[in-house]
Amino acid sequence: MKKLTSILLSAIIMLTAVVGFDLAAYAAGTSASDAQLISLNTEYSDTLQSGKLGKQFNFYQFVMPETGNAKIKLDLYDSVYKSFCNIYDSDGKEIYDLRGIYNRAFDCYKIDSEVALNKGIYYISISNYSIDGFNLNYGGTYYFSVNYMQKLTKPLNLKLSAQKGAKIKAKWDSVNGANGYQIYYSRNKNFKKLSAKKIVKGGKKTSYVGKNFTKGRKYYVKVRAYKIVNGKKVYGKWSSVKSVKCK
Repeated sequence: MKKLTSILLSAIIMLTAVVGFDLAAYAAGTSASDAQLISLNTEYSDTLQSGKLGKQFNFYQFVMPETGNAKIKLDLYDSVYKSFCNIYDSDGKEIYDLRGIYNRAFDCYKIDSEVALNKGIYYISISNYSIDGFNLNYGGTYYFSVNYMQKLTKPLNLKLSAQKGAKIKAKWDSVNGANGYQIYYSRNKNFKKLSAKKIVKGGKKTSYVGKNFTKGRKYYVKVRAYKIVNGKKVYGKWSSVKSVKCK
């Protein structure tokens, strides 16, 4: 059974990679059971019907090829109420409830959120129902996409230099998509015990001078990038380990 599931998942991943659907001819499903498969990194458009709540949810299915982050973008026009975008796992459990914010410049309700997802199949529903007791959908036209965000790569070209005053300067190449970096220092090359650690904020900041080390001691250093997803740090892989003797 597990093997069959794996084969089916691989087939769906291949399909999403090579097939693009035009929603003008390939409309959304009205429930998770008939959700339409969409490709990642592709923009779609469709409309929401106005009327009694319960029949105006548009459902789609997408596949994450591996564990990582996805950016959900949705612009809803010609509506008097905010947009809702809910994401469910393959068991039908809701894992994200995203809500649109009115953008006066574009006269639409916008969702632009990055979410963390495991490898697998997901369902997404789009609606704009009222939660004020009227129990109605307000209709509208929308454009949306589910964009797969590549994982952070490890920092390259880490270089260390010992400076006077028991300081160690670390310098590395920037990582695309990073919001900052984390640095570990240790006297042990396996980092079983840390001598210090530091968060460097800003993806373009690619050097840091650590202080208060012990003169004459050898230190091992490594760096990794991070990005902020839903208010939490998501880390990439560690750089190669470098060492230097403190002056």
